[in-house]
Amino acid sequence: MVLVAGNYRTIEFAKIGAPLQFYLLIVAAFILNFMDEWHQVWIVSWVAVGVIIGVPGVWAILPVR
Repeated sequence: MVLVAGNYRTIEFAKIGAPLQFYLLIVAAFILNFMDEWHQVWIVSWVAVGVIIGVPGVWAILPVR
């Protein structure tokens, strides 16, 4: 339903999904290796997501000069 309604191509889902899966793999590995300090790893990972997604998102909505 989303594919047709949004006029998306299958490759666009792979472009977004592959980096996200890689990122989640890294976060899961850190959490498994540092189970005692998983709170800090989780907080740092969410800050990184905020920067990785938030900065381009804000950049995209700013008006062009």
